[in-house]
Amino acid sequence: MSTILGAPNFRNIKLDVTEVTTNYQVLATDFMIAVLDTTAPRTITLPLASEIPIGRQFIIKDETGGANVNAITVNATAPDNIDGGPGRLINASRGAIVVVTRPGGYAMI
Repeated sequence: MSTILGAPNFRNIKLDVTEVTTNYQVLATDFMIAVLDTTAPRTITLPLASEIPIGRQFIIKDETGGANVNAITVNATAPDNIDGGPGRLINASRGAIVVVTRPGGYAMI
């Protein structure tokens, strides 16, 4: 990573995108999960937070704009939760959520 006047240069950072067309079990190595098919409701399941370092982020995004018709459910794996609940719903066209691992589950940011 290069710096200009002491500031890091992030222009060339590549973030991994996993494209999915069916229900999907998120891997610890994933970063962004792009849901490419919302012709039916989809479920994205997060890994156990205890198996991932605290602070790890995951982005789940409706890439097709169809979540307003067929929602994308993002679930934590039991006993984890997402901000106190078992899951969250993406039900807005091109909607997204970002979660970060915390002790006992995930927090939305």
